[in-house]
Amino acid sequence: MLFADKISPVIIEIGNFSIRWYAIFILIGAVLTLVFSQWAMKRGGYSKDLLNTLFFIAFPMGLVGARLWWCIADSGSPWKSGDVLGFFRVWEGGLAVQGGVILGAAAGIGYFVWKFKDASVRYAMDAVIPNILIAQALGRWGNFMNQEVYGACVDASSVNYLPGFIKNQMMGGNGGLGEYVGTGIKCSSSEMAHPLFLYESLLNILGWVIINFILRIFWKKGYHKCDLAALYLVWYGVVRVILEPMRNPEFIMDGLWGIPVSVYTSILFIVLGIAMMVFFRIYDHKHKQKLQTNEVEVDVDEEEKDD
Repeated sequence: MLFADKISPVIIEIGNFSIRWYAIFILIGAVLTLVFSQWAMKRGGYSKDLLNTLFFIAFPMGLVGARLWWCIADSGSPWKSGDVLGFFRVWEGGLAVQGGVILGAAAGIGYFVWKFKDASVRYAMDAVIPNILIAQALGRWGNFMNQEVYGACVDASSVNYLPGFIKNQMMGGNGGLGEYVGTGIKCSSSEMAHPLFLYESLLNILGWVIINFILRIFWKKGYHKCDLAALYLVWYGVVRVILEPMRNPEFIMDGLWGIPVSVYTSILFIVLGIAMMVFFRIYDHKHKQKLQTNEVEVDVDEEEKDD
């Protein structure tokens, strides 16, 4: 049977050195984000090379942000026990995607504004930020290899639509298949862990196609620069708000009043995305009015000179 045994999260291991599937998926996602962002920049008449250095700034800062966010918010963080250096033991797990988006995007935007003063940062945001969805979609398959981002146990017959290799990895019983790494949680032999990673991956791909291709190419009337970046925030925020309650409690970050911090952050993403769309419409309208006023004043001055 295909993948009848649990997939090892490690591809290669030599002594203390190992390469994990999770890292491979993250790197592939990052490279695809760069490639499609370069394509989008080229569509806008910019050189795709503008993003080369930015990539090597935003990507590692995104990883730092993801780790930092988790260390601050989760009770399983080594920081909660005073182990400050535990921040660097990334191989033990603990990355929060939303923190990575915040710090990675901030670093990338800051660098772009500083380095390319004549280029439109709003267009660059539209070119890059929606492509984060493809990186997040692939990253969830890294979680699958690590047996992370699973939902609660459900009856296996209720998810017969899933491919066999997914069910085989997430089934309970059968020699430990379906066991969550490091937690000891198991589903019964007739159950499997809900494939939350798969739902989020597919929704991220759907959002990526809609925003990065359909809207980018065909949305003309009513479009304002930064709309696509704003829609990324709204889309991903909605996806996380919907899916987070389905996650196994062992993998939900801490929060306030019984609501996980990831849900608060997702709501913030939604609000920020909507606010960006409203703000830039008001800004562009006022800017257009200002330009028209200046044009009228110039015409009046020229008429007075002619008189």
